[in-house]
Amino acid sequence: MTLAIEIPSQEIARGRWKSGADVQATISGLPGGNVTGTGRIDAGYRGGLVDLTIPAGASGPFRVAVRISGADGVLNDQIDVPSSGERAALLGAPLILRGTPAIRIPMRPVADFQFRRSERVRVEWPIGGPLDERLARVLDRRGEPIAVPATATEVDNAGGRVLNVDVNLAPLAEGDYLIELTAARAGQTAKSLVAFRVVR
Repeated sequence: MTLAIEIPSQEIARGRWKSGADVQATISGLPGGNVTGTGRIDAGYRGGLVDLTIPAGASGPFRVAVRISGADGVLNDQIDVPSSGERAALLGAPLILRGTPAIRIPMRPVADFQFRRSERVRVEWPIGGPLDERLARVLDRRGEPIAVPATATEVDNAGGRVLNVDVNLAPLAEGDYLIELTAARAGQTAKSLVAFRVVR
């Protein structure tokens, strides 16, 4: 299990956590005992990843306790992770990332789905293998498509094959939006929606 951990927007707005933080995530109640993973949010950034090794046969749902600690104090939260059986087989659970329009700047994991118009959002869906069809769109809060490009690209990374959808947020006004992905392979079709908010 890979968790995206991010310091909340209101904390960043106060000028806190500039030196980064250590992250610890713990799943409790597993048959073999608790599972803990650690990670790091680098200085100058908001988000990081924590990898947790789940025992064979454990499919969830899970509750994960998260602790962020650093020079600016401690933040605690809990995350509910749905059962793997609740996810579509064609599309894995998406990972959301934020970055700038400059492609050379590394993208960072997102858990707080508020973005600025100066940012770019990327959604990565594990897909297992090449798709026969894929269609990505940006929708408004009513579910109507809007004329903002959503570039979809299949790539191989260390964790397997993923489908990336990139959206530059500069054309969007403040408000709530959706990234919709429809994918098909060998007669099977799946749809996934990711909601986000543009704040300024």
